[in-house]
This record gives sequence, structure tokens and C-alpha cells, in this order.
Amino acid sequence: MLIMAEKYLILDFDGTITTIKKGKIMRIKNSIINYLTKDLGISYRRVKECYELIKSLNYVNDKYTNESELSLIWALIDILENENYKIDKSRIKNIITQSLYTGSREIYSRRDVEFLNKHANRIIIVSNSPKDLIENILKKNGVENMPTKIIDNAKKDFIDDSFDKVPKYLNKYFKILLRRPCYFQILEDLRNSYEIRLVVGDMFSMDLALPLYLGMQIVLRKRFYTPYWAKELTKKYNGKVISNIYQLETIPS
Repeated sequence: MLIMAEKYLILDFDGTITTIKKGKIMRIKNSIINYLTKDLGISYRRVKECYELIKSLNYVNDKYTNESELSLIWALIDILENENYKIDKSRIKNIITQSLYTGSREIYSRRDVEFLNKHANRIIIVSNSPKDLIENILKKNGVENMPTKIIDNAKKDFIDDSFDKVPKYLNKYFKILLRRPCYFQILEDLRNSYEIRLVVGDMFSMDLALPLYLGMQIVLRKRFYTPYWAKELTKKYNGKVISNIYQLETIPS
């Protein structure tokens, strides 16, 4: 029996369904840094310090990738806002969307597109990206049937060390931060509303560690940057490792 026959599937978007063309995200990052430093007068040194801090906190043991940059940018904005800088978030969103709407992200294969169309009524996308951007990219890549639900601006990367509903780390050997309150609430709400079969993502730390702790079955969509330990840890906890999302059809329920 194929996995999609009965239950729902939670899919990450960036890096799991799509890829981002090289160089595009770095140009977005540079444009936003120019806005922060030149237009708002925030020192470049402070922006860099905050960025490096967020990077170290949110991607412990994960190799940094272009796909992770958007999440880091929004986390950087949140920190600077907490320091009472008046940041126009609509300006940030415009910088990002104007670049990403130009076809910078693509779905990996035609078979993945077929999978998304065939099983749309069983798919839930949870992403840090905005919904209109997700739908635009899906349509441009030939996905005619939209997923049954899209949860956007999920803030899966946001970490609150004071959040006490989960322990700080996944376990003592892998210091993977679990205290992601926004993602935690999304997963809890989905579990209460749907019968979830699998959670699929490309970043173990951000996408899969918390669902794994909550007892959900995980699938790692491996990429060229996927570290060896992530694949081994996924298998250790009876998860699956796939190269393309259409391979989900081969996983028995």
C-alpha cells in the first residue's frame, strides 16, 4: 500500500520541493544589508554580529546552504527590531519577492510535479516562505492542483530558549535545538486536525528534529549538502532517506 492512500503528508517547501538558483539568495541578502546599513544607519558590524549569532544558533551541525538564507534574514530582522530599530518589513518582503518571482526556484523533476498534482488533496506544505510566493512557484513549474493546505511564514527557524514544552536538545550527542515554539504549535495543530503519516524536509535540524521528538515519522530529502550524520540519524530513528519526493510513493504505510 502506498503512503498517500490514507493519511496526510507534511512537506517542507524550500530545498525539499524546490531548489534556488545559485547566487540569487546572496544578491537578496546584499540588498537587504544595504537597506539596513545605508537607509537605516545600522552599523555593518552589528548586522554581521547578529547574523553570525543566528547562524550558529539555528543551524547547529547542519551545513549552511543557499536555501537557509531566507530564514536567517527574517531572524536577523526580528533581532534588530527587538533592539528598537524601526524596520519596514514590507520593504524587506518586496526586496525578497521581487527577486524570487522571477523564476529563481524550480521543482527538481517532472516526476515530482506529477506527484504533487496527483496527491494534492493529501499534501500540507509548511514553509517559512509566503503563501502567494509558494503558489506562484508551484504554478510556474506546472503544478495545477494546489495542496490541501499551505501554512506560510511558519518561522520554523525561530528559537526561544525559554520555551519549556520540549527539552533544549534532541539528545546529548547531537546538540540540535528543539525549542521552536512557532513550529511546535503548527505541528500540534495539524496533529489535532489531520491524521499525519509523514513529515518530509531537507534540513534535519529545522524540519525534522522536532517532529521526530513529538513521535512523528520523518523522511529526509537528501541534497548535495546533506551531512552524513543527518542521514544516519534519520535511519536510526526508523525514518527514510529519499532523493526525490516522488519516491514517497514507494514507502509502505
